[in-house]
Amino acid sequence: MSVPSNTPQSKPTNAEAAKPNRPTNPPEAEHAGRVSLGKYRLLKKVGSGGMGAVFQAEDTERQRTVAIKILPKDKAKNPTLVKRFKAEAQAAANLSHENIVQVYGAGEADGYLYISMEYIEGTDVQELVSKHGVLPVKRSVDIIRQMARALDHTGTMNLAHRDIKPSNLLLDDEGRIWLTDFGLAKRLDDVTLSKTGALLGTPRYMSPEQAMASKHPVDHRTDIYSLGATLYELMTGRPVFQADSPHQVIHQILHQDPLPPRQLSP
Repeated sequence: MSVPSNTPQSKPTNAEAAKPNRPTNPPEAEHAGRVSLGKYRLLKKVGSGGMGAVFQAEDTERQRTVAIKILPKDKAKNPTLVKRFKAEAQAAANLSHENIVQVYGAGEADGYLYISMEYIEGTDVQELVSKHGVLPVKRSVDIIRQMARALDHTGTMNLAHRDIKPSNLLLDDEGRIWLTDFGLAKRLDDVTLSKTGALLGTPRYMSPEQAMASKHPVDHRTDIYSLGATLYELMTGRPVFQADSPHQVIHQILHQDPLPPRQLSP
């Protein structure tokens, strides 16, 4: 599976960017001395999540820096995870927007499934909040405005991201915000990835309908709610709802009103 890219060749800028680190290897081959995957030379690990590790890498054929997400082989044995991994590439590949990380391609090499995407040098918004706490109103509004434009585009493309949150918003060195991680994205005319009624997403940022996904259909409006929850956190320094367990958070979402932001950050 490959995805053509017609994105202008500007300075590569990534998904799940992180602090410098020494070169590392895919999870399963970390101690086997692996420093490459197919045509990609792995430079350093920059992130990890439920769907695999992300590396800064060099595309040796195109001579450009990319981010490459690699699905561990143990997860590749799970048909549901493989389907979601491939769906991420397919969903993001159809998007072309200045605030959305561009997917270059996806495929398999050396027994690993991977997604190659634009590399964004910078940090994620969650790290920004963790470091500074409450953000200035002007900066918060600028972040949300840029993401609103990205979500307008995904909505136009009939796509729901379903995991909008500060850690999936990347801030590059020029102040541009990038939306990444389409691992839970869903075309609104495709019910197959949600048929089981499984709870998908990050509870703190879920809309009520997403928290009751088994009973209520979810469309792109859930992303608008999650963006609002993100704005709340940027301007108060804390999530809309927080508790000791995901189930308690979901109960709060469904049965409680949030505290007015002015009570937390006058």
